[in-house]
Amino acid sequence: MTLGVIGRRLTEFSSSREFVSAVADAMEAHDAAFFDARILHRDISVGNILITDEGKGLLVDWDLCINLNRVNERFCDRPPPRMGTWPFMSVALLKNPSAEHCIEDDRESALYVLLWTALRHSKHSTPSGTTAPHSSSHPISLLHLGFDEAYTTSSGEMRGGHIKACILLGNRLSNVVQFHQRPQLDALLTALQEVFQFRYQPRPKDKDCQLFEKLKEEGFDENFLKLTIPYMYFNGLEKLKQRGWLVNTLRDFLSNDDWPQADKAELQGIPQTTNKRQFVQDQLSLIEPDPKRRRVASAPALGS
Repeated sequence: MTLGVIGRRLTEFSSSREFVSAVADAMEAHDAAFFDARILHRDISVGNILITDEGKGLLVDWDLCINLNRVNERFCDRPPPRMGTWPFMSVALLKNPSAEHCIEDDRESALYVLLWTALRHSKHSTPSGTTAPHSSSHPISLLHLGFDEAYTTSSGEMRGGHIKACILLGNRLSNVVQFHQRPQLDALLTALQEVFQFRYQPRPKDKDCQLFEKLKEEGFDENFLKLTIPYMYFNGLEKLKQRGWLVNTLRDFLSNDDWPQADKAELQGIPQTTNKRQFVQDQLSLIEPDPKRRRVASAPALGS
């Protein structure tokens, strides 16, 4: 059992539908561990999700997991140390090494697993049709750079996450990259982006929240309330914590018929990059927010 081969790597998928389904299976196991046993995995990454011979997803490598029932006993005087595989860690953890690792972080990592796997192993282009970018001034290059962005602070701490934050808060992913003949994959990634971005948007102003509560008390129609900024913001944050939200979202997209049947993994060339200073300067200009969505998609300052 210890030495036997239990599955293929996620990057050896036989179809894009299979690798997305494998991630859904893995995150279903993640939900069960978290909600039923209070165990948080803390290392959702490409290397920790396997595909079995039956085409099912398997979440492995639980050596960094934590029993949340015992956190107070083990870390009464300090927070748990930051855990995870750097390219797939959440913006919150990359920007703040002492941040508490929560279920939202693991789920955000699942988004990066999906995006990384698709970029590295599925044919793609910009919506204009341009392929094979070769500089950091290309939007697809920025997506690749976001996974490995890292810098050391004056205190010696390793940090990152600015490019990922810009990706989440910027233009729709489907307007930046499109996967050939995979409309459901395009739509899925954009749908997840639009929920995870709420983690990094500013909280609605107090006066807007107060007005929202007043409208609720006065019995305004819920369909109207759903269009308000406070509703979208707080509902988005709540989704990120709900049991089954991510798994159900993945399975809803998988239930559509227009997925290719045999688009197996095909390694894509990784774009060449310029130096680190250049791509940090580029990050705010390459994926700019859609003006119509600027209220909920303002990019963070580099020093935040």
